Amino acid sequence: METNNQGINQLVEKMALFTDAMDEMFPKGKKIVLVELPIQEFTLTKLQFGNSDLDTKKFTVNISGLEFVFIQDGLLNAEPDSF
Repeated sequence: METNNQGINQLVEKMALFTDAMDEMFPKGKKIVLVELPIQEFTLTKLQFGNSDLDTKKFTVNISGLEFVFIQDGLLNAEPDSF
C-alpha cells in the first residue's frame, strides 16, 4: 500500500508542477490536458486516483483549475458520442 501511495503522491506532485508552469505561460487561458493511455496504464492510473468503476473509459482530475482528462487508448478515434 505504501508503494501505491508513493506512486500517486509523485504523480500528483508532477501534475501540480505542470499546472504551475501552464499557469505561468498562459495565465488568462482555459487549460485542459488530454492524456490517452493504453488500457493497462489507464486502468492502473484510474485505480490510483480511487476510481474503481470498470466501465469508465475516461475520468478527470482537477489540479488547481487545470483539468487532466485521462482516456483509454483508441477513444479519440472512436465515434464522437463515445466520449
